[in-house]
Amino acid sequence: MPTAKTDTLTARIDPALKQAVRIAAALERRSLSNMLEVMICVYCQQRGLTIPEATPDTRLHSH
Repeated sequence: MPTAKTDTLTARIDPALKQAVRIAAALERRSLSNMLEVMICVYCQQRGLTIPEATPDTRLHSH
């Protein structure tokens, strides 16, 4: 069962970068928040960092 979302992340980023993430999210049919979660999880996985209690939505799936 997925963990309830309880934290908020506020960040200031370049508008062009935000637009790129919005496009990536749309291509993946994800919300902006979910796309950011996936990107963070991929980054951590590639570097061998452990994410405590990762939800199924944010784990990598083979296509």
